[in-house]
Amino acid sequence: MRIKGPFLLPLLTILFFIGAATSVRAQIRPTYQIGIMADLPTEESEAILERLKTEIQAVVGEDAYLEFPSELQFFNDFDLARAADQYMQIAEGGADLVLAFGYVNSRMLRNRQDFPLPTVLFGTTNQEIATFDLERQTSGIDNFTYLIALQSYEEDLQTFRELTEYQNIGIAIEANLLEGFEVGQVF
Repeated sequence: MRIKGPFLLPLLTILFFIGAATSVRAQIRPTYQIGIMADLPTEESEAILERLKTEIQAVVGEDAYLEFPSELQFFNDFDLARAADQYMQIAEGGADLVLAFGYVNSRMLRNRQDFPLPTVLFGTTNQEIATFDLERQTSGIDNFTYLIALQSYEEDLQTFRELTEYQNIGIAIEANLLEGFEVGQVF
């Protein structure tokens, strides 16, 4: 079947505009603003955050623009109430995603009932103080997931004992972490 006559030009024009619109849409990359929460700014945490930003952008590639605005980056200084306030500031500040790190943020997120935007908790924790059921594959909570590597104080102390045969050992814990931390149950 050949198309000719008065239908050919309008059909070609429509196909041209559909193709052009599809091409333009394919070139428009969405922009996502990412909020970041951590317990304390240190040189080490800053380096980790920069590496994480680079790796996330590499994974996303050319599919989207990622922005990490400084006004959506917070440190709670081990203050649980401040962490909760900062989470809401990020949620109300136009972020599309929250990346959270640290023990205090872990505790704060564990206490939340709902998550207004996708939230990912990263980090390591000790089995003895884990605030989530880390045996599960997912959090089971809408808009919330965690990527946590487990460690164990007990295993660390066993390994240290095998290496050094110590008689006594002292363990230093930042004072701000002691609130809600069951030291007697852990050690």
